[in-house]
Amino acid sequence: AGEIDDGSAGCAINFNSEINGQDVNGQDIVFWYRAGASHTGGIPFECDIVGPMLILDGTPPSADLAVTCTPVNPPIVIPAGGGSYAYDIEIVNNGASAETFDIWLNINGPGVDRTRGPFTRTLAAGAGLSRTLNQNIPGGAPPGDYVHTCSVGTFATAADSDSFDWEKSTTITPGGVSLSDWSTQAEIESALAIEAGAPEELVDGFLLESAYPNPFNPSTTVRFKVAEAQNVRLTLYDALGRQVAEIFDGYAEANRFETVRVDGSFLPSGTYTVRLEGEDILGTTRVVLIK
Repeated sequence: AGEIDDGSAGCAINFNSEINGQDVNGQDIVFWYRAGASHTGGIPFECDIVGPMLILDGTPPSADLAVTCTPVNPPIVIPAGGGSYAYDIEIVNNGASAETFDIWLNINGPGVDRTRGPFTRTLAAGAGLSRTLNQNIPGGAPPGDYVHTCSVGTFATAADSDSFDWEKSTTITPGGVSLSDWSTQAEIESALAIEAGAPEELVDGFLLESAYPNPFNPSTTVRFKVAEAQNVRLTLYDALGRQVAEIFDGYAEANRFETVRVDGSFLPSGTYTVRLEGEDILGTTRVVLIK
């Protein structure tokens, strides 16, 4: 980007939709004034603009994350009255350091585009997370071909994704199951939980769980614990990196969960980052406020 100054009052910016080869359409772009700069045209400082700086919504996803998503009994054909299918999801951190990342699941088909997540998890270097999940399909889902996609990264920018196809039939199965709704956020959140005592539980000396519920309105809760007792702060940041709330500031006992409430009643809809900081720890998890 560059400034355009014809000497008149006001200033325009000649903006290119790519920064360093990256498409930034839809992203927040910040320009700022350069203090003390000399200026020869127009009103002083009026067009002394430096930038741009690209503010991504969250941390760029790591290329070290890999996900596979495999149906248990393909091909999947759901009868007209509804049904369910099982699939295996496996996520591996191939990097040399711990990764905190989002998981989200999408079903796309005729008149349907449903996303569950994000579910934030942390894996140690070389660690993996493997689960068998169950997906309910209601009888009201339109017949046709669907794609189920599993993604990992920074919601909704995928570092890796995998998908499989399934079909909703027009045929009614005698004696078959009739379902009225899709799998819920809470059901998937529970299935993707990292069990207590698992090797990846206290990565880098702490565990910061994903918020529940997430997305939320107007409030959600976050749990954390630390391997060693210490003073910690839990703060909330918006997508521009500005602190908007202090959630917790105090002493945390070793290996004991602290549960704190995140109040979003005074905030606009958007993606926020919960930041846990202690004497020797630093971790984040993302929350989505929808009003």
